[in-house]
Amino acid sequence: MSGKRYQISGESFPALLPWASRVVGIDENRPCDPIQDLKVLEDKISSAIQNHEFLQELASIFSLTETNKATVYSQKNNSVPQPKYESPFSSGTSSPADFPIDQPNVLYVSSSAADRLDHSHGQTLEELYALRNSQFSRYVDYVIWPRSHQQVEEIIKLANKHDVGIIPFGGGTSVSLAVLCPENESRMLISLDMKKMDRILEIDLENMCILVEAGTEGLWLENSLKELGFFFFFFFFFFKKNFFFFFFFFFFFFFYFFFFFFFKKNFFFFFFFFFFFFFFF
Repeated sequence: MSGKRYQISGESFPALLPWASRVVGIDENRPCDPIQDLKVLEDKISSAIQNHEFLQELASIFSLTETNKATVYSQKNNSVPQPKYESPFSSGTSSPADFPIDQPNVLYVSSSAADRLDHSHGQTLEELYALRNSQFSRYVDYVIWPRSHQQVEEIIKLANKHDVGIIPFGGGTSVSLAVLCPENESRMLISLDMKKMDRILEIDLENMCILVEAGTEGLWLENSLKELGFFFFFFFFFFKKNFFFFFFFFFFFFFYFFFFFFFKKNFFFFFFFFFFFFFFF
């Protein structure tokens, strides 16, 4: 075992590879070349199912711009947004449709094998194994990156009209098989990637709530809120390595298990008392 990170690093396990070969079916003689493996897999992807009526009407509404995932990621908004400071719960408030974008008729799309492959699986062990062994039988046929609420509405209307399936795609880290294509689906399938919808739309100062678009990434959101004078608790603790929060959670779990094992009958009382005392005093 190479490296120095784990306790078993530097140790030798002569029986591990034979066991993995015998039980799991790993081929120890198979060369590992991720780039070449990906190229082979892309070549095996079947031709896309095309709903010509859908594509023609989509092109009549939007100016379709062929792109790829790498370009979309490199063009993501890294600047701090300037949201509207009003409550999304009050009457007469603005909706996402009221926030315009530059070139509203431009729609980014892709039909490349690489993008279709990338948007046809999540991150479960089952999916990664199938990806590694070229076992996928169905892929999305088209990838679309909408940039606004209005564009999403138009795409869904057209999909309903022409019987086209839509699979929403967020960060691509799904572990629930949510982005896996149904094997026997005969309709055209499009992946609706939300990466380019990444703006903070509103901040509700009264209720301390924010309204963000579906493609907003957590760490970028945390950094943006920090510059606006706010912070998002989850990311503040897990990414900022703040000692106070570490200290709090350490004692929280320590006393949690302590009272559970020694005061089972009055567990909830002691738990509530400790939490109330520590948090407010």
